[in-house]
Amino acid sequence: SRPWFKIKESTGTGMAALARKTVEVYEVHSRSSVMHKWKGAQQGYASKDGHGCENRDVLTAAPGYVWDGGWQLDVTNIDGASGVGETDSNGWDYATDKTRFGPGQGAHRIPRGPGMKDTWRRRRWYRFVTPAPQAGGGSKKGAAVGLVKHGAQTPESKLAMVRTLMDGLSKAQREVEKIGQRLGTKDDSENLRSTVRDYLGKVRLAQQEVGRQVDGLGDDTASQQGRRHLSKITGPYAQVEDDLARKLQQPLPAPGQAATTGQGSTGGGPVSRRGAGDMGGGVSGGGPG
Repeated sequence: SRPWFKIKESTGTGMAALARKTVEVYEVHSRSSVMHKWKGAQQGYASKDGHGCENRDVLTAAPGYVWDGGWQLDVTNIDGASGVGETDSNGWDYATDKTRFGPGQGAHRIPRGPGMKDTWRRRRWYRFVTPAPQAGGGSKKGAAVGLVKHGAQTPESKLAMVRTLMDGLSKAQREVEKIGQRLGTKDDSENLRSTVRDYLGKVRLAQQEVGRQVDGLGDDTASQQGRRHLSKITGPYAQVEDDLARKLQQPLPAPGQAATTGQGSTGGGPVSRRGAGDMGGGVSGGGPG
């Protein structure tokens, strides 16, 4: 039977460990015409490629996993913030026909905002899972789904996890910087600012998590090496964070008018940063219708 969910290796903010994975489902709405209100479709939830599944509120974690936090609405692409397609302010992707979200098209679809002829829409919800804790010394069944006791981790595996976290952190910092370049321009909006604030908070948490992992390496040489390379990532980003904080304090520009920013703006070019690969032997952590 086809699985009800999409599960993949977790990437993004860098807060996730190697074993953390993402579960995603899509909420689906329809309407008979533009004169009618949106309502939940007969098949109210589906996978990205259009196969129906249960309501997210009754779904259970896959065997061998436990939920890590609640369901979150994906609002990372409001007004095209991610640079690929766009959704509306509530994360909805619109289409003229159900088949645009179905097998063969849904998995590769570029989202778009609302149109006058649209009668279908969907939005993505996601939630994290982590391997279920194992009692005692573990079992072959636990090993088969990749479960590892913290006490059994080797220095090499710890260092590999830290490298992965640093890769994710560096990626998140670049994403925040890219989105922040739209502040003070004609694309500036309250929705954009809310997204930037949310991303800034997540990156701060990610930096704290990476710092804790570096401190927990145990080996003095590895810890010192990790701190040096973490500093190379977080040092330049501190200026980016300050620039974005200053922009967020400025009033929204009037329609059609871009705000004036100083030379410290993040729009002055990308900040040069080195990722976790600098530590040597780094581990590398989906048309309009």
